[in-house]
Amino acid sequence: MGNIGPKEQALRAQREAKFRGGNSAAPTTTAQLRALQENVTMKTKTEMKAKAPAKRKAAKSRSAKTKPAARAAAAKSDDAGGAGRGAKVAAIAALLQRPNGCTTKDILDATGWPTVSVPAQAKAAGLKLTKTKDGRGFRYHGTPLKAAA
Repeated sequence: MGNIGPKEQALRAQREAKFRGGNSAAPTTTAQLRALQENVTMKTKTEMKAKAPAKRKAAKSRSAKTKPAARAAAAKSDDAGGAGRGAKVAAIAALLQRPNGCTTKDILDATGWPTVSVPAQAKAAGLKLTKTKDGRGFRYHGTPLKAAA
């Protein structure tokens, strides 16, 4: 029958107790068992539908609390050398600016990410990207963009 959640287990236990506790016998036919299972499933689905709008409303209220200033402060703290995304972008920038550049594998090893878009990371780091063929793969080099006056 598979794993079921604790709510469904509790509902099933209640219904089985009803059959055992009263004068009626436990469900013996497949029709009785099917009706019992459908009743349990319908009730849990109904409960889930009733809770869904409340979850959406709570998620909206949490996102409304995050002000743009708070997001900017969090981004600055990441750039200051934290373990967040800013620190990894800085590490990627350092790899790209090495004399012989780097490969995608070098970046993946440094960040621990499963995949990476090197052009996107170079843009995030403010670097102009050049790509050269190196055997079967590519080697990337990053040069700083000229600062606007």
